[in-house]
Amino acid sequence: MPESDGKNINVYFKVRQAHRTVLSESGYLVACAGGAPHKGGLYLELTHGRHAPDEELNGWGFDGPLIGPLDWVHTTYGTDLKIQFESASDEAYFFQEPDYPHPRELTIHEGLLIYGAGFYGDWSAMQVRGKRLRDRITPVLVKQVPKYR
Repeated sequence: MPESDGKNINVYFKVRQAHRTVLSESGYLVACAGGAPHKGGLYLELTHGRHAPDEELNGWGFDGPLIGPLDWVHTTYGTDLKIQFESASDEAYFFQEPDYPHPRELTIHEGLLIYGAGFYGDWSAMQVRGKRLRDRITPVLVKQVPKYR
């Protein structure tokens, strides 16, 4: 499960509602659920986020990032989810230590998908194309975030 050094953990989850962006695990400002990613393709959309598995939510929780573009998404027995990025540079926008061309494994803990220091109750694999890309957001390195273990 993710741990942090306790510094600036909330900045990780602050979503800029006007631009539909969120800070990724690797410190990039990227499109979040409902936003427009930097290019078309297959994405993993994370929603209904919380800071801990047992957190009481007011409403639906926070939106996470649109992770991708991906070649594929695969779930095994509801315990883990594997994703394969299209390129190493795309993976670097979302993970501090990219491992391309190897698949990336995300853990599902108590029915929640873990990404960074967030626990997400809902995730979808979706194609992003067409009009949705009109307002696309190019990832921008904002700050280095603490590593989560």
